[in-house]
Amino acid sequence: MEFSRSKRHIRPATSRMARTSHIRRQIAILESLPPGSLSASDRYAAAVAARHIFEIVRNGDNVDTVVNNGAVPALVKHLLRPEPHEAGVGIPYEYQVEESCALAISHILIFKNECADLFFERGILPLLVNLLNASIEDFCSIELKNIAYGAAIAIYYLAELDSIRTCVRNAGAIPPLVKLLESRDPVVLTSTACALQSLSCRNEENLILILESDALSKLIRLLAFEDGDLQRLRVSIIAKLYSSELSDDIKKKLQQAGALQPVINLLSSHCSITQRLSAWLIGIFADDPACRIHIAQRGAIEPLIEILSSPDHELKIEASKAIAILAQDEHNQVGIAYGGGMLPLLKNLGSKHEHIQDNSALALYRLVSNEENIHDFLKVGGVAKLLKTKFNTQFAEDYVSDTIEILQEKMTGQVLAEAIYLMEDNMEDNMNKKFQTSILLGLAHICSPNDLKTIFMDNNGLDILLDLLAHGNKSQQQISSNIFLQIDDKTAEPFPTKAGQHSQSPKMSSNELSGSNDECPDVTFVAEGRSFNANKTRLLASSSVFCAMIDGGYEEDNHTHVKISNVKQDMFELMIRYVHTGHVDVSSSVAHDLLAVADQYQLVDLKEICESVIAKDICFDNIWIVYKLAETCNANFLRRSSIRFILSNFKHFSTRNWFGSSLVDQGVQDLRSYFTRLLSGSGSAQK
Repeated sequence: MEFSRSKRHIRPATSRMARTSHIRRQIAILESLPPGSLSASDRYAAAVAARHIFEIVRNGDNVDTVVNNGAVPALVKHLLRPEPHEAGVGIPYEYQVEESCALAISHILIFKNECADLFFERGILPLLVNLLNASIEDFCSIELKNIAYGAAIAIYYLAELDSIRTCVRNAGAIPPLVKLLESRDPVVLTSTACALQSLSCRNEENLILILESDALSKLIRLLAFEDGDLQRLRVSIIAKLYSSELSDDIKKKLQQAGALQPVINLLSSHCSITQRLSAWLIGIFADDPACRIHIAQRGAIEPLIEILSSPDHELKIEASKAIAILAQDEHNQVGIAYGGGMLPLLKNLGSKHEHIQDNSALALYRLVSNEENIHDFLKVGGVAKLLKTKFNTQFAEDYVSDTIEILQEKMTGQVLAEAIYLMEDNMEDNMNKKFQTSILLGLAHICSPNDLKTIFMDNNGLDILLDLLAHGNKSQQQISSNIFLQIDDKTAEPFPTKAGQHSQSPKMSSNELSGSNDECPDVTFVAEGRSFNANKTRLLASSSVFCAMIDGGYEEDNHTHVKISNVKQDMFELMIRYVHTGHVDVSSSVAHDLLAVADQYQLVDLKEICESVIAKDICFDNIWIVYKLAETCNANFLRRSSIRFILSNFKHFSTRNWFGSSLVDQGVQDLRSYFTRLLSGSGSAQK
C-alpha cells in the first residue's frame, strides 16, 4: 500500500463544530500511536493523520484550533525516526510520517510563531537535528527535501528567540544546516539560509561555528543563484558575519574566500534589498585601504553610481557611503568622476535625508581634493550647487565649506589655465555652452579677485558673459547675471557706510537761514528770491565749488552776496542745512532733485545719502529713470545699485513688453563699460 504525497483536498466541514471534530480525530490518532513504531499500519495511520493536519494549517486556517487541541505534543513525538531491529530491514513508509509532521510543524510556526516555546518545551530540538542529519544523506529524495525544508523553517522560528538560539547550536543543528547549502533545491536553500540568518543574529558563538563549518564558501558559491530571495539571504548572512565583532584575521579570510566579486555582481540585482546589502558590504570591504583599488578594478563603481539615482533612499544611503569610502583612494577619485559620479552626488546633496546628504558631501569633498576632477566639477555646475543647497546637518555644511576652500586653494597655476582653456573653447551647441557657463560661474565664485581680470578681461570671459546675457536662453541669462553679481561682490569697493546716515535733524531756524545767524554769517545766497545766510568757513570746507563761488571770479560785491539761478530754493535750503549741520532728512520725494544739486556742488557725502534713499526705492517701473539719473549725476553708488537690480531680476525683464532690443543693447554696453572699468582697476563702483 503506497501513501500519496500529493495534496489531499479535505472536504470542507459544514460547521465549525464539524471542523473541530475532524481536527480532534486526527490528533487523537497521532496520540494513540506509539512513536518510532515499525508497524506498517501504525506508520500509515500516523502519516495520513499528520498530512491531514498539514493540509488544514498550510493556508493559516484553524491553526489556533489545531494548537489548542493538543497538536504540538502529538506532532513532536512522531518526529522520532524508528530504528530497524535488523540491519538491511527497511522501514515502512520511510520518512513519510516525519515529512508530514515536519511540514505541519513548520506551517504552525509560520502562522503562529508564538508557539515556538511550546515546541521547544516538548523537546523538538534533538528530533529536528536528527532529521536534518538524515536529510543531508540524499538531496534527491522528495521526502528528505520536505523534511529539510520543514526542519529548517522550524529552527528559523525557534532561533528567533534569544533564549533558544544557543540551545539550537548546542543541539548540533548548525553543521547539517551548513551541509544543506550544497542542495540545489531553491526551497531548501531558502529555508536553510533563513535558519542560518536567524542563528547568526546577536550570537557570536553561532557565527564562529557557522564559519568553522565552511559555510562561507558555500554561501559565496550560491550568490550567483538567480533566485532573488536566495541572493538576499546569502548576502545577509555574509553581511552578518562581516559586521560582527569577529577578529580582523577572520574578516580577511572572508574576503580571501572570494566574496568580493559575487557581491559586486549583486549590485546589479533586481532585488533592492540584495543591492542594499551588497552596497553595504562593499563599504565594509573598502574600509581596508588595500582592498579599495581592487573593488574599483572589479567593476563596483559603475553600479554604485547607478544606484545613486535610485528612488530607494535606504539603497542610496549605502551606495553613497560606499562611494565616499572608495573615494579615499586617489585613483578611485578619478574613476568615480570619470564614471559620471559627480552629477548624482550633487543632486543627492539636496536630499532631505540626512545620511544621503552627509555621504554625498563627504564624497564630493574627497573627489574635489584631486586636481584632475576640478574641471569636471566646474563643468557640471558643482560650485553653484554647493552654494545654493540648504543643509540638514552641520556635518554636510562643514564638508561643503571645506570643499569650497579646496577649490579656492587649487584654482591657481595650471589648474586655472586649463579651466580658462575650457572656458574659451568656442562651443556652439547648447550642452557645451552649458558647460561653459558653469565653468564661468565656478571661476567667478572660487577665484581670487586678482585672477578675475585674467579670466574675464584677458581671456574673453566678459565677452562670453555679455553674449549669453543678450542672446542666451533664460537659464543662460540667469547664470550670466549671477556671475556678474559675483564679480561685482569681489571687485567693487564696499557700499559706503555714510549712505545710510540720513537721520532726521532739527531744521535751521528762519534767522539762521535768512539773516541773523549768531555764528557770524558772512555770505548770503539768493535762490528764487529767498536769501540764505551762511558761514564761509563751513562752505569752503565742504566743497571746491563753494570755494570758486566765494573766492574766485564771481562778480558779486565782495563775494558776500551770491545769486543762485539754477537751484530751487527748497533744494538749496536742504543743501545749506547739510553743510552747516552734517545731517539732513532726505525723503524719496526730494532725493532725485537733491542728488542733482549735491552733484553740481560736489558734496560727496550728501550725494551718497541721496543715492541710498533712491536705491531703496528701485523697482521695475523706475529702474531706467534711476539708471539714467545715476549716469547724469555720475552717481557710482546708485549706478552700482541699479546694475545689481537689473542683474538680480534679469529673467523678469525679458517678459516685459518694454524690454526691447534697443534697451538690451544699451544695457549690454553699459554693463561692458561698468565691468571693464571695475576689472581693469581704472574705476570702481564707489569712485
